[in-house]
Amino acid sequence: MAESNKQNRILKYDLLRMIAAFSVVVLHASAQFWYTLDIRSTEWVIANTYDSIFRFGVPVFVMISGAVFLDESYKLDIKRLYTHNILRLLVLYIIWQVLYGILDYSKYDPELVGRKELLTEVIYGRYHLWFLPMIIGIYMLLPLLKEWFAHARRRTVEYFLLLFLVFQIGSETLRAFTVTDELHLILDRAKPYMVCGYLGYFIWGYYLKKYGLGPKLRKLVYILVLPSLAVAVLGTRAMSLKLGVPTLTGADSFAFPTFLIATALFIWEPWGCAGEKTEIHADNENCGNSGENEVDVLSADRENPEIGKNNDTPGVKLIKELSRDTLGVYILHIGFIEIMEGYGLHSMTVPIGIGIPLLSIVCFVSCSILAAILRRIPFIGKYIA
Repeated sequence: MAESNKQNRILKYDLLRMIAAFSVVVLHASAQFWYTLDIRSTEWVIANTYDSIFRFGVPVFVMISGAVFLDESYKLDIKRLYTHNILRLLVLYIIWQVLYGILDYSKYDPELVGRKELLTEVIYGRYHLWFLPMIIGIYMLLPLLKEWFAHARRRTVEYFLLLFLVFQIGSETLRAFTVTDELHLILDRAKPYMVCGYLGYFIWGYYLKKYGLGPKLRKLVYILVLPSLAVAVLGTRAMSLKLGVPTLTGADSFAFPTFLIATALFIWEPWGCAGEKTEIHADNENCGNSGENEVDVLSADRENPEIGKNNDTPGVKLIKELSRDTLGVYILHIGFIEIMEGYGLHSMTVPIGIGIPLLSIVCFVSCSILAAILRRIPFIGKYIA
């Protein structure tokens, strides 16, 4: 029974990673024409609905990472943290910045651009890769965070989370639904992200795993999900119509609706195990080059690989395998969408209400397959996918 519960906890994070990765794909598929469509058109309304609902991916990824790394049973080795986790993400970031820069450069007339333009494209890279240096920054704080949480009382953690809710979630939600220049000036000067930012989601994931939420609060979160989705969709549309241009408001990563949706997914009872401890094994020296047992925010973090080794059903094995490819999916999906668009295949090739989910599914499956191939390349696989 204990081993079964442990396996459920592993499967919870595998499933959450897959859902989060797919949500990021849907987000960018829906954003393909979000900025160029007429905001009064039906097509924009449909694209905005998908775009607003599926913004929970990155918060969920960060929450998973916090739940794993800040767990008491995860023994931090600073040398391994830098030579394994941080180095891998840094190399991934550099390689894909270069590759995406080259992809952009290839679109220009070679007679009109030179090395300077190529270097510019490499430096700018791709917008979605911002996630990698962000999570590297949080990883660099881990020695301090582990020391803090080794002695922190629950109320101390809750105090930090209160700051996160008020000065990050609250201020960004307030900013989202107001256009007052004076208020924006005050919020800009306060710079709440200097205190919390995604570190708040990181610690929130740990808190939910360690302490969970009481039955009444959990029920309230579930009840508020649908109204929050409506606020995200309708709020974004209302503000866009008011300003006359597409405007992200209630659907921002730090807006309350997104925070609530990410929280609801993380604590959803079918995942089980909220507030229970998990045994995390940091010794992955024998995991080879496939990255199977690496502890990372996007790739699968494995507990003892021997647990349930011979009892996995085909479905469980598939989920675990797909979970290992989520980092690759995150990195590859933008390139896939852009290349397909170059061939005239995009979210509006068919009616957009069907086109967005269709493109998302094709992209997710294709990138999962490609990521699975890339990460199996000996020696370099874990540095490219």
